[in-house]
Amino acid sequence: LKPMCNLQGANDNAYVNSFERGGQVYTTTDAETFLKINPETLQVEQSLSFGMLADSGAMPLSTAHPLLHPISGDYIAFREKATDLMKKREVIMYSISGPVENKANRNDLGKPAPMDTAPYMHSYGLSLNYAVLPRMPIAMKMAGGSMTTPLIGEMFLELNVTSDADPNNAFHIIPLNGSEPFVRYLPASKKLYYVHTVNTVENETGITIDLTVTPTNAFMSPVVTVAGQKNKKARDSSMVSPIERFHLPFDASVPVTSEIITDTKMKTDFPVINPGFSSKPYCYFWANSWFTSSPSLADMGIVKYDVCAGTKVPKVWSRKNWYPTEPKMIPSDAPGAPEDSGVVVFGAMNGETGEQWLITLDATTMAVISEAGPFPTIGFTAHGQFYKEGSFP
Repeated sequence: LKPMCNLQGANDNAYVNSFERGGQVYTTTDAETFLKINPETLQVEQSLSFGMLADSGAMPLSTAHPLLHPISGDYIAFREKATDLMKKREVIMYSISGPVENKANRNDLGKPAPMDTAPYMHSYGLSLNYAVLPRMPIAMKMAGGSMTTPLIGEMFLELNVTSDADPNNAFHIIPLNGSEPFVRYLPASKKLYYVHTVNTVENETGITIDLTVTPTNAFMSPVVTVAGQKNKKARDSSMVSPIERFHLPFDASVPVTSEIITDTKMKTDFPVINPGFSSKPYCYFWANSWFTSSPSLADMGIVKYDVCAGTKVPKVWSRKNWYPTEPKMIPSDAPGAPEDSGVVVFGAMNGETGEQWLITLDATTMAVISEAGPFPTIGFTAHGQFYKEGSFP
Protein backbone atom coordinates (compact mmCIF):
# COMPACT_ATOMS: atom_id res chain seq x y z
CA LEU A 1 0.00 0.00 0.00
CA LYS A 2 3.00 2.33 -0.03
CA PRO A 3 2.75 5.30 0.35
CA MET A 4 -0.76 4.83 1.81
CA CYS A 5 0.80 3.02 4.76
CA ASN A 6 1.96 6.41 6.07
CA LEU A 7 -1.40 8.19 5.96
CA GLN A 8 -1.59 10.36 9.07
CA GLY A 9 -5.23 10.51 10.05
CA ALA A 10 -8.48 8.60 10.31
CA ASN A 11 -8.88 6.64 7.10
CA ASP A 12 -9.57 3.20 5.74
CA ASN A 13 -5.96 2.34 5.04
CA ALA A 14 -6.60 -0.12 7.88
CA TYR A 15 -8.30 -3.43 7.15
CA VAL A 16 -11.74 -2.38 8.31
CA ASN A 17 -14.13 -5.03 7.02
CA SER A 18 -14.26 -8.78 6.52
CA PHE A 19 -16.12 -11.49 4.64
CA GLU A 20 -16.11 -15.28 4.50
CA ARG A 21 -15.23 -17.47 1.54
CA GLY A 22 -14.55 -21.19 1.70
CA GLY A 23 -14.45 -21.27 5.48
CA GLN A 24 -11.82 -18.52 5.63
CA VAL A 25 -12.07 -14.89 6.72
CA TYR A 26 -10.64 -12.16 4.49
CA THR A 27 -10.25 -8.55 5.58
CA THR A 28 -10.62 -5.62 3.20
CA THR A 29 -9.47 -2.06 2.72
CA ASP A 30 -9.85 0.55 -0.03
CA ALA A 31 -7.40 -1.24 -2.32
CA GLU A 32 -7.29 -4.59 -4.08
CA THR A 33 -5.45 -6.24 -1.24
CA PHE A 34 -6.67 -8.63 1.45
CA LEU A 35 -5.50 -10.36 4.59
CA LYS A 36 -6.42 -14.00 5.04
CA ILE A 37 -7.32 -14.52 8.71
CA ASN A 38 -7.56 -17.77 10.63
CA PRO A 39 -11.14 -17.64 12.04
CA GLU A 40 -10.17 -19.48 15.23
CA THR A 41 -6.87 -17.82 16.18
CA LEU A 42 -7.39 -14.52 14.29
CA GLN A 43 -3.79 -14.80 13.12
CA VAL A 44 -2.88 -13.43 9.69
CA GLU A 45 -2.12 -16.40 7.46
CA GLN A 46 -1.48 -14.62 4.18
CA SER A 47 -1.31 -11.15 2.65
CA LEU A 48 -2.90 -11.09 -0.80
CA SER A 49 -2.39 -8.34 -3.39
CA PHE A 50 -3.54 -8.34 -7.00
CA GLY A 51 -3.24 -6.19 -10.11
CA MET A 52 -0.41 -3.74 -9.39
CA LEU A 53 -0.86 -0.57 -11.45
CA ALA A 54 1.76 -0.39 -14.20
CA ASP A 55 1.94 3.42 -14.07
CA SER A 56 2.72 3.64 -10.35
CA GLY A 57 3.58 0.28 -8.87
CA ALA A 58 0.76 0.95 -6.39
CA MET A 59 -2.24 -1.18 -5.56
CA PRO A 60 -5.42 -0.35 -7.47
CA LEU A 61 -7.97 1.53 -5.42
CA SER A 62 -10.99 -0.56 -4.57
CA THR A 63 -13.71 -0.68 -1.91
CA ALA A 64 -13.65 -1.79 1.70
CA HIS A 65 -17.29 -2.81 1.17
CA PRO A 66 -17.63 -5.79 -1.17
CA LEU A 67 -21.31 -6.70 -1.34
CA LEU A 68 -22.98 -10.10 -1.34
CA HIS A 69 -25.18 -10.67 -4.36
CA PRO A 70 -28.45 -12.15 -3.06
CA ILE A 71 -28.92 -14.51 -6.02
CA SER A 72 -25.45 -15.67 -7.08
CA GLY A 73 -24.09 -15.78 -3.52
CA ASP A 74 -20.86 -14.20 -4.77
CA TYR A 75 -19.27 -11.15 -3.22
CA ILE A 76 -19.01 -8.30 -5.73
CA ALA A 77 -16.25 -5.68 -5.56
CA PHE A 78 -14.48 -3.34 -7.97
CA ARG A 79 -10.93 -2.41 -8.87
CA GLU A 80 -9.41 0.33 -10.96
CA LYS A 81 -7.16 -0.12 -13.97
CA ALA A 82 -4.83 2.51 -15.43
CA THR A 83 -5.55 3.27 -19.08
CA ASP A 84 -2.69 5.72 -19.63
CA LEU A 85 0.47 6.81 -17.87
CA MET A 86 -1.16 9.87 -16.32
CA LYS A 87 -4.55 9.79 -14.65
CA LYS A 88 -7.25 7.97 -16.61
CA ARG A 89 -8.77 4.88 -15.06
CA GLU A 90 -11.28 2.17 -15.78
CA VAL A 91 -13.37 0.77 -12.94
CA ILE A 92 -13.98 -2.95 -13.30
CA MET A 93 -16.50 -4.97 -11.32
CA TYR A 94 -15.54 -8.50 -10.33
CA SER A 95 -17.01 -11.38 -8.34
CA ILE A 96 -15.43 -13.47 -5.58
CA SER A 97 -16.96 -16.95 -5.57
CA GLY A 98 -14.52 -18.78 -3.29
CA PRO A 99 -11.16 -18.42 -1.57
CA VAL A 100 -9.70 -15.14 -2.80
CA GLU A 101 -6.18 -16.45 -3.45
CA ASN A 102 -7.50 -18.77 -6.19
CA LYS A 103 -7.59 -16.71 -9.40
CA ALA A 104 -10.41 -18.89 -10.76
CA ASN A 105 -12.65 -17.49 -8.01
CA ARG A 106 -12.16 -13.86 -9.14
CA ASN A 107 -14.05 -13.10 -12.33
CA ASP A 108 -14.73 -9.79 -14.06
CA LEU A 109 -18.36 -8.73 -14.48
CA GLY A 110 -19.83 -6.41 -17.09
CA LYS A 111 -17.87 -3.81 -19.02
CA PRO A 112 -15.48 -1.30 -17.40
CA ALA A 113 -16.66 2.21 -16.52
CA PRO A 114 -14.17 4.82 -17.81
CA MET A 115 -13.04 7.63 -15.46
CA ASP A 116 -10.92 10.62 -16.48
CA THR A 117 -9.17 10.72 -13.09
CA ALA A 118 -8.48 8.30 -10.24
CA PRO A 119 -11.75 8.14 -8.25
CA TYR A 120 -12.21 7.48 -4.56
CA MET A 121 -15.30 5.42 -3.74
CA HIS A 122 -15.18 3.89 -0.27
CA SER A 123 -18.51 2.15 -0.85
CA TYR A 124 -20.84 1.56 -3.78
CA GLY A 125 -24.32 0.27 -4.58
CA LEU A 126 -25.41 -3.14 -5.85
CA SER A 127 -28.90 -4.01 -7.05
CA LEU A 128 -29.86 -7.34 -8.59
CA ASN A 129 -28.64 -6.40 -12.07
CA TYR A 130 -26.54 -3.24 -11.69
CA ALA A 131 -23.51 -1.89 -9.87
CA VAL A 132 -23.82 1.81 -9.02
CA LEU A 133 -20.58 3.81 -8.62
CA PRO A 134 -21.18 7.22 -7.00
CA ARG A 135 -18.46 9.47 -8.47
CA MET A 136 -17.60 12.42 -6.24
CA PRO A 137 -15.95 15.50 -7.79
CA ILE A 138 -12.60 14.61 -6.23
CA ALA A 139 -9.57 12.70 -7.47
CA MET A 140 -6.60 11.07 -5.82
CA LYS A 141 -3.59 13.35 -6.25
CA MET A 142 -1.08 11.68 -8.52
CA ALA A 143 2.43 12.51 -9.70
CA GLY A 144 3.64 10.07 -12.32
CA GLY A 145 0.91 7.75 -11.11
CA SER A 146 1.85 7.74 -7.42
CA MET A 147 0.04 9.53 -4.62
CA THR A 148 1.88 12.71 -3.71
CA THR A 149 1.26 12.92 0.04
CA PRO A 150 0.72 10.60 3.01
CA LEU A 151 -1.64 13.10 4.69
CA ILE A 152 -5.26 12.09 4.19
CA GLY A 153 -6.48 15.68 4.30
CA GLU A 154 -4.16 16.55 1.43
CA MET A 155 -4.46 13.48 -0.78
CA PHE A 156 -7.59 14.63 -2.63
CA LEU A 157 -7.86 17.04 -5.52
CA GLU A 158 -11.14 18.93 -5.78
CA LEU A 159 -12.44 18.84 -9.34
CA ASN A 160 -14.33 21.67 -10.98
CA VAL A 161 -17.84 20.64 -11.98
CA THR A 162 -18.17 22.29 -15.36
CA SER A 163 -21.76 21.47 -16.34
CA ASP A 164 -24.95 19.66 -15.44
CA ALA A 165 -23.57 16.66 -17.34
CA ASP A 166 -20.15 16.32 -15.75
CA PRO A 167 -19.03 12.67 -15.33
CA ASN A 168 -17.05 13.67 -12.24
CA ASN A 169 -20.31 14.47 -10.42
CA ALA A 170 -22.51 11.56 -11.35
CA PHE A 171 -23.54 7.96 -10.87
CA HIS A 172 -21.74 5.52 -13.17
CA ILE A 173 -23.86 2.42 -13.64
CA ILE A 174 -22.50 -0.94 -14.81
CA PRO A 175 -25.00 -3.59 -15.95
CA LEU A 176 -23.84 -6.96 -14.66
CA ASN A 177 -25.05 -8.67 -17.87
CA GLY A 178 -22.35 -7.05 -19.99
CA SER A 179 -24.44 -4.24 -21.52
CA GLU A 180 -22.86 -0.84 -21.97
CA PRO A 181 -22.28 1.20 -18.79
CA PHE A 182 -24.21 4.45 -18.55
CA VAL A 183 -24.07 7.63 -16.50
CA ARG A 184 -26.75 9.55 -14.63
CA TYR A 185 -25.62 13.09 -13.91
CA LEU A 186 -26.25 15.48 -11.05
CA PRO A 187 -26.58 19.22 -11.70
CA ALA A 188 -23.50 21.36 -11.11
CA SER A 189 -25.36 23.05 -8.24
CA LYS A 190 -25.55 19.71 -6.36
CA LYS A 191 -22.12 18.23 -5.75
CA LEU A 192 -22.11 14.64 -4.55
CA TYR A 193 -20.12 13.83 -1.41
CA TYR A 194 -20.82 10.60 0.45
CA VAL A 195 -19.24 7.91 2.63
CA HIS A 196 -21.47 4.83 3.01
CA THR A 197 -24.28 3.11 1.15
CA VAL A 198 -27.42 1.94 2.95
CA ASN A 199 -29.04 -0.12 0.18
CA THR A 200 -29.64 -0.12 -3.58
CA VAL A 201 -32.85 -1.30 -5.25
CA GLU A 202 -34.02 -1.42 -8.86
CA ASN A 203 -37.46 -1.52 -10.44
CA GLU A 204 -38.80 -1.26 -13.98
CA THR A 205 -38.13 2.49 -14.26
CA GLY A 206 -34.78 2.94 -12.53
CA ILE A 207 -32.53 2.44 -9.54
CA THR A 208 -32.79 3.88 -6.03
CA ILE A 209 -29.65 4.24 -3.91
CA ASP A 210 -29.50 5.55 -0.33
CA LEU A 211 -26.24 7.21 0.75
CA THR A 212 -24.82 9.00 3.80
CA VAL A 213 -24.08 12.42 2.32
CA THR A 214 -22.09 15.47 3.42
CA PRO A 215 -21.95 19.05 2.10
CA THR A 216 -18.21 18.73 1.36
CA ASN A 217 -15.60 15.97 1.24
CA ALA A 218 -15.86 14.24 4.64
CA PHE A 219 -12.35 12.82 4.26
CA MET A 220 -10.95 16.36 4.35
CA SER A 221 -12.87 17.38 7.48
CA PRO A 222 -10.77 18.69 10.42
CA VAL A 223 -12.20 15.94 12.62
CA VAL A 224 -10.46 13.20 10.63
CA THR A 225 -7.29 14.18 12.50
CA VAL A 226 -6.48 13.44 16.12
CA ALA A 227 -6.03 17.16 16.81
CA GLY A 228 -9.47 17.86 15.37
CA GLN A 229 -11.05 15.15 17.49
CA LYS A 230 -9.55 16.69 20.63
CA ASN A 231 -10.77 20.20 19.76
CA LYS A 232 -14.35 20.49 21.06
CA LYS A 233 -15.07 23.65 19.08
CA ALA A 234 -13.92 21.97 15.88
CA ARG A 235 -15.88 18.81 16.72
CA ASP A 236 -19.11 20.59 17.45
CA SER A 237 -18.89 22.72 14.32
CA SER A 238 -18.31 19.68 12.10
CA MET A 239 -20.72 18.82 9.33
CA VAL A 240 -23.85 16.78 9.79
CA SER A 241 -24.46 13.92 7.39
CA PRO A 242 -28.04 12.87 6.75
CA ILE A 243 -29.02 9.99 4.50
CA GLU A 244 -30.24 10.94 1.06
CA ARG A 245 -32.24 8.80 -1.37
CA PHE A 246 -31.35 9.19 -5.05
CA HIS A 247 -33.62 8.03 -7.87
CA LEU A 248 -31.65 7.17 -11.02
CA PRO A 249 -34.01 6.74 -14.00
CA PHE A 250 -33.20 4.35 -16.82
CA ASP A 251 -34.59 7.00 -19.20
CA ALA A 252 -31.70 9.41 -19.80
CA SER A 253 -34.14 12.24 -20.54
CA VAL A 254 -35.52 12.09 -16.99
CA PRO A 255 -33.42 13.93 -14.39
CA VAL A 256 -32.05 12.38 -11.21
CA THR A 257 -34.12 13.31 -8.17
CA SER A 258 -33.42 12.94 -4.46
CA GLU A 259 -34.78 13.53 -0.98
CA ILE A 260 -33.38 13.49 2.55
CA ILE A 261 -34.83 10.60 4.58
CA THR A 262 -33.33 11.23 8.04
CA ASP A 263 -33.26 13.96 10.69
CA THR A 264 -31.10 16.77 9.26
CA LYS A 265 -30.02 17.95 12.74
CA MET A 266 -28.13 14.70 13.32
CA LYS A 267 -25.03 13.19 11.85
CA THR A 268 -26.07 9.70 10.75
CA ASP A 269 -23.56 7.16 9.50
CA PHE A 270 -22.49 3.51 9.59
CA PRO A 271 -25.94 2.35 8.49
CA VAL A 272 -26.88 -1.34 8.52
CA ILE A 273 -29.96 -3.19 7.31
CA ASN A 274 -31.40 -6.66 7.70
CA PRO A 275 -28.95 -8.49 5.39
CA GLY A 276 -31.78 -10.54 3.96
CA PHE A 277 -33.09 -7.34 2.33
CA SER A 278 -29.85 -6.36 0.60
CA SER A 279 -30.54 -5.22 -2.99
CA LYS A 280 -34.28 -5.60 -2.29
CA PRO A 281 -37.04 -3.17 -1.30
CA TYR A 282 -36.67 -2.49 2.42
CA CYS A 283 -38.08 -0.33 5.21
CA TYR A 284 -35.64 -0.31 8.13
CA PHE A 285 -32.08 0.60 8.87
CA TRP A 286 -30.06 1.13 12.03
CA ALA A 287 -27.08 3.49 12.37
CA ASN A 288 -24.84 5.54 14.61
CA SER A 289 -25.91 9.09 15.38
CA TRP A 290 -24.05 12.17 16.59
CA PHE A 291 -25.67 15.43 17.68
CA THR A 292 -28.42 13.04 18.75
CA SER A 293 -30.34 15.44 21.02
CA SER A 294 -27.98 18.39 21.41
CA PRO A 295 -25.43 20.49 19.46
CA SER A 296 -22.58 18.27 20.71
CA LEU A 297 -20.93 15.86 18.29
CA ALA A 298 -20.20 13.57 21.24
CA ASP A 299 -23.92 13.22 21.93
CA MET A 300 -24.01 9.76 20.35
CA GLY A 301 -26.67 7.14 19.95
CA ILE A 302 -27.99 4.21 17.95
CA VAL A 303 -30.98 5.08 15.78
CA LYS A 304 -33.57 3.06 13.90
CA TYR A 305 -35.42 4.54 10.93
CA ASP A 306 -38.55 3.31 9.18
CA VAL A 307 -38.22 4.80 5.68
CA CYS A 308 -41.54 3.30 4.60
CA ALA A 309 -43.42 5.26 7.27
CA GLY A 310 -42.48 8.59 5.70
CA THR A 311 -41.24 10.03 8.98
CA LYS A 312 -37.77 11.31 9.80
CA VAL A 313 -38.16 10.66 13.53
CA PRO A 314 -36.08 7.65 14.61
CA LYS A 315 -36.26 5.35 17.57
CA VAL A 316 -33.15 6.05 19.66
CA TRP A 317 -30.89 4.29 22.15
CA SER A 318 -28.67 6.84 23.91
CA ARG A 319 -27.06 7.42 27.30
CA LYS A 320 -25.27 10.51 28.52
CA ASN A 321 -21.51 10.15 28.15
CA TRP A 322 -21.81 6.74 26.52
CA TYR A 323 -20.20 6.18 23.12
CA PRO A 324 -21.53 3.31 20.98
CA THR A 325 -19.69 1.64 18.11
CA GLU A 326 -21.24 0.66 14.79
CA PRO A 327 -24.35 -1.51 15.32
CA LYS A 328 -24.97 -4.88 13.72
CA MET A 329 -28.46 -6.12 12.94
CA ILE A 330 -28.83 -9.88 13.39
CA PRO A 331 -32.19 -10.92 11.96
CA SER A 332 -34.54 -13.51 13.42
CA ASP A 333 -34.29 -16.92 11.77
CA ALA A 334 -37.96 -17.67 12.43
CA PRO A 335 -39.90 -18.47 9.22
CA GLY A 336 -41.81 -15.43 7.99
CA ALA A 337 -40.28 -13.11 10.60
CA PRO A 338 -40.84 -9.38 9.94
CA GLU A 339 -37.98 -7.40 8.44
CA ASP A 340 -37.13 -5.69 11.73
CA SER A 341 -37.40 -8.82 13.88
CA GLY A 342 -34.11 -9.75 15.53
CA VAL A 343 -31.49 -8.05 17.64
CA VAL A 344 -29.11 -5.10 17.29
CA VAL A 345 -25.68 -5.63 18.85
CA PHE A 346 -22.96 -3.04 19.47
CA GLY A 347 -20.18 -2.13 21.85
CA ALA A 348 -20.53 0.98 23.99
CA MET A 349 -17.99 2.73 26.18
CA ASN A 350 -19.07 4.37 29.42
CA GLY A 351 -17.14 7.62 29.15
CA GLU A 352 -17.25 8.25 32.88
CA THR A 353 -15.67 4.91 33.87
CA GLY A 354 -13.80 3.95 30.69
CA GLU A 355 -15.49 0.55 30.76
CA GLN A 356 -16.72 -1.20 27.65
CA TRP A 357 -20.04 -3.02 27.41
CA LEU A 358 -21.68 -5.22 24.82
CA ILE A 359 -25.27 -4.07 24.40
CA THR A 360 -28.05 -6.10 22.76
CA LEU A 361 -31.30 -4.39 21.77
CA ASP A 362 -34.60 -5.68 20.48
CA ALA A 363 -34.39 -4.62 16.83
CA THR A 364 -38.11 -3.85 16.70
CA THR A 365 -38.56 -1.78 19.85
CA MET A 366 -34.93 -0.71 20.52
CA ALA A 367 -35.40 -1.83 24.14
CA VAL A 368 -32.37 -3.25 25.93
CA ILE A 369 -32.30 -7.06 26.09
CA SER A 370 -28.91 -7.53 27.74
CA GLU A 371 -25.69 -5.79 28.74
CA ALA A 372 -22.45 -7.78 29.05
CA GLY A 373 -19.39 -6.34 30.77
CA PRO A 374 -17.54 -4.51 31.94
CA PHE A 375 -14.54 -5.00 29.66
CA PRO A 376 -11.39 -2.89 29.25
CA THR A 377 -11.65 0.25 27.17
CA ILE A 378 -12.06 -0.33 23.43
CA GLY A 379 -12.07 2.54 20.96
CA PHE A 380 -14.72 3.12 18.29
CA THR A 381 -14.95 0.12 15.98
CA ALA A 382 -16.71 -0.12 12.64
CA HIS A 383 -17.67 -2.60 9.93
CA GLY A 384 -17.83 -5.67 12.12
CA GLN A 385 -19.46 -8.80 10.77
CA PHE A 386 -21.66 -11.45 12.36
CA TYR A 387 -20.84 -15.02 11.42
CA LYS A 388 -23.38 -17.70 12.25
CA GLU A 389 -22.39 -20.76 14.20
CA GLY A 390 -21.09 -23.33 11.73
CA SER A 391 -19.71 -20.76 9.29
CA PHE A 392 -16.22 -22.20 9.75
CA PRO A 393 -15.55 -25.93 9.53
